[in-house]
Amino acid sequence: MVFDILDQANLGRAGRRRAKLRAALHRATGCRYYDELLAEDCTLHEPQSLPYGGVYRGKAAFRKALVRVLATWADLDFTIVNYAAGGDEVIVHIYLSGAGARTGRSFGMQVLELWRLRDGKIVELRPFLFDSGRMAWAHGDCPPFHAVDQDHPS
Repeated sequence: MVFDILDQANLGRAGRRRAKLRAALHRATGCRYYDELLAEDCTLHEPQSLPYGGVYRGKAAFRKALVRVLATWADLDFTIVNYAAGGDEVIVHIYLSGAGARTGRSFGMQVLELWRLRDGKIVELRPFLFDSGRMAWAHGDCPPFHAVDQDHPS
């Protein structure tokens, strides 16, 4: 199931083609998309340094986390750069950009997500953000610092 989703995103096995996930995220808040992708006992781990940081267990909690994420950022955009799979894990390389909804401060960075699978569905999703401090600053949760957006991978 997960590979079908990735293939539909125009990645293909050869892939470095990028695919936008904005529509998928909007569908996620409507539940249907993630109901097909997530196991009932799925767990999402978000960095504690972010306003929605924490551990979310189960589909309903996962959807609630996505609603919080989408409310926190303006112009949130994801581009899948590549992915690798082995055993029951998929690592998805993403370029993430957006701006704080309250501040308008922008960020752009690379992210790796670890998806742990069981029976073709995600049981655990754990993002590794290049600079969650930059995101906290963009949200307005920490003092300013010299921050430069990370280059988008080519």
